[in-house]
Amino acid sequence: MRILIVGSEGFLGSYICIECKNLGLDYIPINRTNWTELLNAGLANWFILNKITTIIFCCGYSSRFKPQEIEQIAELEAVNILLKETNARFIYLSSALVYGLGNSNLSFPDLSESSAVEPTGAYGMYKRIIERLILQANEKNCIMRLVSCIGKRKKSGLFTSIENQLRNKNSKIKMLHGNTTRDYLWVGYAAKLIVNIAINNKATGIFNIGSGKGIKVNEIIGRLASHYDVIIKKIEFGKLMNEDPERLVLDISKTKRNIPLYLSKEVFNSDQISRYIEEKV
Repeated sequence: MRILIVGSEGFLGSYICIECKNLGLDYIPINRTNWTELLNAGLANWFILNKITTIIFCCGYSSRFKPQEIEQIAELEAVNILLKETNARFIYLSSALVYGLGNSNLSFPDLSESSAVEPTGAYGMYKRIIERLILQANEKNCIMRLVSCIGKRKKSGLFTSIENQLRNKNSKIKMLHGNTTRDYLWVGYAAKLIVNIAINNKATGIFNIGSGKGIKVNEIIGRLASHYDVIIKKIEFGKLMNEDPERLVLDISKTKRNIPLYLSKEVFNSDQISRYIEEKV
């Protein structure tokens, strides 16, 4: 097995490379510059010569966007080229936002891979379209629906916003959006899950990649405030985003069945917030 990691210098891609190295896997990292060189050299022949068996595609557009911005995103073209010109097993990193609002306001169920897919925003819709293309292209392919990955190397997002305020010893925290419940997963654990499923040739179809546990934003603020030794007097929340459910927590039963037991215990018995706080960069 030889793995091509497309997007190797990104937030998640860099951790995936580390995990491949730790496991002694044969892998080739590809960044934007390498990708251009590959296209010029002839992708199909390069895959044959280098005996690539598996692609982990982790360079997809990871930020929310407006529908009118779609022409600025080249991810679809890259996916199409790889599906068309190679026969490698394709591991695509998607998003749990493809589930949309669903019925979460009724009973707050954990979302399994068979739950209804009802994306309500441009980002979720876009990811779902690519999912379908990949699943139809080859029965060996995999879709990884990720929750919010957290890590100290990430330069934006919820945790960065909170920490920036706490570092200034703010006792009043202002959040742009609502006090939602989310499933958060430390990025190093996400990489471990993704790589272990990628090397399991019997693992096909859709997989949820999360912690299986929900935590509210105000709880995260409390945990981080304790770490920074800041006493919070007030938290001001904004409105929920139109495309976001109040609660989004994944059922990770299928993922557990397709990874080694030791890894399942390591990841799912861990406190993700503590792992984030303890990370050294």
